[in-house]
Amino acid sequence: MGTLSLDSTVEKVEGMLPVVIAVKTLGFRQVYLPYDPVIQSTC
Repeated sequence: MGTLSLDSTVEKVEGMLPVVIAVKTLGFRQVYLPYDPVIQSTC
């Protein structure tokens, strides 16, 4: 889940893990998340 801005960029949204777990239980097989290089560099 992310928010789509008027310039077509996807902005990050906090609290994605509960959403991903919920959509998995609904049967979704793929979820597209916005990329955040700050999170990637700290892992």
